[in-house]
Amino acid sequence: MPLFTLYLKMDLENLTDITTGPDMRWYMKLKFSHSGEETDKEIYVCALEETQHGKNSFHLVIKDPLNRREATVNIVKDSMKPYTEDDSGRWAPVITFDCRGIEPVEFIPGMGFTGKHPKSGTEFELDLSDDYAEFDDE
Repeated sequence: MPLFTLYLKMDLENLTDITTGPDMRWYMKLKFSHSGEETDKEIYVCALEETQHGKNSFHLVIKDPLNRREATVNIVKDSMKPYTEDDSGRWAPVITFDCRGIEPVEFIPGMGFTGKHPKSGTEFELDLSDDYAEFDDE
């Protein structure tokens, strides 16, 4: 079972515990193992969305456009981890995917992250699609 772990590196200042919920949509570009074909657009995987396929269920089932082989992706149970203040400035794992017949080649950050101010405890949504800079009126 090929496992792919996504690591993020951020510099946190007055921000702690960047988290995601089970409804987070993890957008990425994928490459099919057998044909080497990459997806034209980003595809998302969400822990709350499952597709029944045969006797198993998967978070994503997708067909290779060249040879029609099916590939699957599952989010590994309990693999979602918060990016904490202690992780600031270094690479830290945030999620692991079990991929069969496909592999992620690019992560596309965006909405779905929540940050917390260390002093006030204020929580707010983060959009990581661009450099993030915000302030808290403590």
